[in-house]
This record gives sequence, structure tokens and C-alpha cells, in this order.
Amino acid sequence: MTEKKNSMLLIIITVIAAVIGGAIGKDAVRSYFKPKQDMRSQSVLNQVAHEINKSLPMMIDKDTEMTATLGLEGVLVYNYRFVNHSAGQVDAEQINITLKPRITNAACTTPDTRDTFLKKGVALRYNYYDKNNSFITRIDIQPKDCGF
Repeated sequence: MTEKKNSMLLIIITVIAAVIGGAIGKDAVRSYFKPKQDMRSQSVLNQVAHEINKSLPMMIDKDTEMTATLGLEGVLVYNYRFVNHSAGQVDAEQINITLKPRITNAACTTPDTRDTFLKKGVALRYNYYDKNNSFITRIDIQPKDCGF
């Protein structure tokens, strides 16, 4: 039962972290994006990531730290670390099966991520690492996942 509780807690934390990451990204866009720039360009997304990274690392909650962001061509990458869990304690496949629909729903319905990124053709990538910085999993949200 404890393992099931931990899994559910990770799911909730991960969805919250994804939404918070979008809000931080929106604020960075306001500072650096000029209307005629292509939001999908790596240079614009790198500027957004650079601005976000000024306030990182940041604890999202007691278990999740947002460590860094990165701008790629057409993709804004958010990196998170579960500070209290090792990769062996987390079932990456189950997290993907459970989290992808929830994170997709959150990204598509939250104005910060939907309007600032997804509607403008920018995919969102959420990378998750364990307390030792070992990769656990990644979840990509494409504009088409939201009907754009």
C-alpha cells in the first residue's frame, strides 16, 4: 500500500510541477519575446530558457526540484529531479502510462502553457531524473495533442 501511495504522490507532484513550469515559462516569454519573432526558433526558446534558469534550481514541493530548462528548435525542455527517490524506486513505464494523459490535459487546458507555447507550435518536454540525477523518463506534449 505504501508503494501505491508513493506512486500516486509522484503523479500528483509531477502534474503540479508541469503546470508551474508553464507559468514560469510564460513570464519569461513576456520579458524577451518580440511579436514578430518565431516562437518555435531555438534562439527564442533559448532566451526563454535562459530567463527561467535565472531562478533555478527551484523546489516545486518537498519532493520535486525544477533544475533547468533548455530551448531546442520547436521544443521547450523542462528538467525535474525527484529529490527523495532513486530510479529503482520509480516505475518509469507506469509513470508514463499514468502521467502522460494528466500532463497533456494540464498543458492543454492551462492558459500559460496552452496559449504561450502549444498554440504557437512549441512542444513541451518534461524530463524526470532521480535524486542522483539518473534519467527516469520523459514526456513530450505536442501541439497536436491539444488539437493545434
